[in-house]
Amino acid sequence: MNIKYSYATEDDAYGIDYVSAHSWKETYSGLLPDEYLNNRINNIPNKTDRTKKFLKSYNGKYIVAKDEEKVVGILAFCPSKEEKYKEYGYLEAIYVLKDYQGHGIGKELFKKAVTGLKEIGYKKMRLECMSGNKTLNFYKKYGGIIETQIDYPINGVGTVKADILLFENLDNLV
Repeated sequence: MNIKYSYATEDDAYGIDYVSAHSWKETYSGLLPDEYLNNRINNIPNKTDRTKKFLKSYNGKYIVAKDEEKVVGILAFCPSKEEKYKEYGYLEAIYVLKDYQGHGIGKELFKKAVTGLKEIGYKKMRLECMSGNKTLNFYKKYGGIIETQIDYPINGVGTVKADILLFENLDNLV
């Protein structure tokens, strides 16, 4: 396995959609309806053009982890989207395909988020993690503290419970 990391381009759109949909199925099974998760997978070909447009306009950084030419992990981070958390950079997404988990890819993507947010001036970071998601322990291991729980909207589902995790000092993380 020879994983390389790079900023996402439009050519990565299908891979991003693939990793996102399949990671959601693996991670959120039992937390979200199966029909919803299966529809995400079935709609991958229909999303690629929208993802290409999204990548052009995204107000942050999108990084892909690739094994050869196959996208196996994704990361998105950006400036804060909420006034309440304006001093916190936002880790928007981090997903790794199940077959590639346990090889340090998630850890490396997390490091890249921390480094990238520091480069754009943030000393703190925030993210949301769906309640019941086993990844919560990954974030806690790196110093994430649950600040509160919110009702998080998901199109096509309604709202789900999510924990807001705060990382108070990015200098201590990587």
